[in-house]
Amino acid sequence: MLLCILFLTFPQIAHPSDKAVQVSVSLQDLKWNIPKKVELVKDNSYVKAYVKAYFADIPALYQIAGCESKWRQWKEDGTTLKGQITPADRGVMQINLDYHPDARGVVDSLEGNLEYAKHLYNLYGLAPWKSSMGCWGGAV
Repeated sequence: MLLCILFLTFPQIAHPSDKAVQVSVSLQDLKWNIPKKVELVKDNSYVKAYVKAYFADIPALYQIAGCESKWRQWKEDGTTLKGQITPADRGVMQINLDYHPDARGVVDSLEGNLEYAKHLYNLYGLAPWKSSMGCWGGAV
């Protein structure tokens, strides 16, 4: 357990004896309700804007994210979104772990998912997402 002690010093606090009093207060004495464990909130509310900004230079990948996942990285329970048709597809860009086993664990975070998608784009263009081309309408 991390113990943090904060000492506040007030050099000239009036005291009934007319002598200066030094006051020290620790965080434990304040009895603040500080949580022992902080959990990250996995909320899709900002994902669409984040993806748009991330792929500002490659707008087709922004459109693909909408088609593949409706701009969602996580399910309501906080776990990484899996493909409805192909459960090996993961996250906002639906990276397929059967084809890309080195992406396992990486694509569970939003940043990792987008970075891996950009890596695939740099290697193969839009070909990895050709199965959803009817939705985003791009040419491979």
